[in-house]
Amino acid sequence: MVVELKIAMDEHKRKRKIVGMGAKK
Repeated sequence: MVVELKIAMDEHKRKRKIVGMGAKK
């Protein structure tokens, strides 16, 4: 369960990194 949460957080971070200043939320 913890691993899944970590993966989800990493995905969110990656998405934010890709978006960057494109669309801050």
